[in-house]
Amino acid sequence: ESLGAAPRPWIGVSVSETATRWGGGDPERFKGAVAGAVDRLIELNGGTALFVPHVVHPADPGNDDRLVSKAVIRGMRERGRAAVLEGDYSCEELKGVIGACDLFIGARTHATIAAASQGVPTLALAYSAKAYGIMDDVLDRGRCTIDVRDLTAERLAEKGSDLLAHRTAVANAIEGRLDDIMARAFENGRLIADVLGR
Repeated sequence: ESLGAAPRPWIGVSVSETATRWGGGDPERFKGAVAGAVDRLIELNGGTALFVPHVVHPADPGNDDRLVSKAVIRGMRERGRAAVLEGDYSCEELKGVIGACDLFIGARTHATIAAASQGVPTLALAYSAKAYGIMDDVLDRGRCTIDVRDLTAERLAEKGSDLLAHRTAVANAIEGRLDDIMARAFENGRLIADVLGR
């Protein structure tokens, strides 16, 4: 079935063994919490969950997002409404899929950046300080992050449902913040050019 035919909303998910390896917490509890939350989001909102592997490393099973994605789906009740993006995709193609989502839940930092930079309501599963800093820039730490050590299906489903229910307002707020971030980035470039005398 093509993604275009899948019922909406589309809930993008990026999971990784890295989240618990570096952030603490139990890997099985992490997978169970994500599975339970995605089940609850689908039960409340309908739609389809699309797991987007951001790192694929066949020679290193502990660093292959496809494997942990499939493990999460096996733990879901609504597994028939979830799929793992398979195949070999370019960065642009992955970003395009992420940008089509109505909500994105991500443990991989670059996946959450890809989502937020396109105005997709994004919930970061934080295992390091960088996730908090990034989400502070694009929306609100309390609304858009959950520490992997504190992750429960209930908390994740509650935050995800809030973002879905207010997705237009959230997307507009993110877009406004991104405009400011871009303006500051261009100003930094101008200042560097002035220092270099160009």
